[in-house]
Amino acid sequence: LPRSLPTISRSTALSLSLSLQHTHTTLTVVMSPSSQQYTLIATCRVAVAVQAALHIIEEAIARYGIDGVALSFNGGKDCTVLLHLWTAAVMRHLRKHPRPSTSTARVPALYVCAKDPFPEVDAFTEQCAEAYGVQLCRQPGPMRTALEQFGVAHPRVQAILVGTRRTDPYAEQLRAFEPTDPGWPTFMRVHPILDWSYADVWAYLRGCHVPYCVLYDYGYTSLDGMNNTRRNPALLKAATPEGGYHPAWMLTDETKERCGRQASSSASP
Repeated sequence: LPRSLPTISRSTALSLSLSLQHTHTTLTVVMSPSSQQYTLIATCRVAVAVQAALHIIEEAIARYGIDGVALSFNGGKDCTVLLHLWTAAVMRHLRKHPRPSTSTARVPALYVCAKDPFPEVDAFTEQCAEAYGVQLCRQPGPMRTALEQFGVAHPRVQAILVGTRRTDPYAEQLRAFEPTDPGWPTFMRVHPILDWSYADVWAYLRGCHVPYCVLYDYGYTSLDGMNNTRRNPALLKAATPEGGYHPAWMLTDETKERCGRQASSSASP
């Protein structure tokens, strides 16, 4: 299977998402045993997780409408999964509920920039915005201020899809639909992949050939700014003349996902 791609065409992004519009196709794509290189997809767990995530996204659309939902997107692996699933859910929704040809479903995507972002992350977020047809809204941190500014610029948005997983800091008790905390700008946080594992994320990205940020191919497993993000030492190759790091998807101990990260003051919405 291909690793990360240097560029993403809009036709590629939409065709990838189109493959998820029907349950049968999802099971076929996600559970395909044809690849000898990648063997994590051994059960129906990922296919079931995909259907559960799509159901949560579709519920958010039903509650708030397409124009009332936004994405939190920073170019990381989890929100890349989320962006891909969102596109599939929107396409399925528009099949059932067509809009006038003059209308668009260009969802706002809040990108809270790190103080010292990786150029590769910035480039990837721009590629995704173009390929998936989202409106990338860059805001400097901290998160609370970014949300305030985002709410002013997008007053119709009531819910924000977030790629948080239960293994992330402070996420153990979250629910699929969780209001922001008191004192924060008022939004409904929606967590479609809350119960996905690290292995699920990579099974999905690689199994469905979804392009992801190139840094993951060089030993990074969790991304923030350049100042507080390092290659994961758990992926350091054994002493060899070439040295280097294994790609992120080869990490087998999921408890070490954030071993390349130093403490950060940023928090998810």
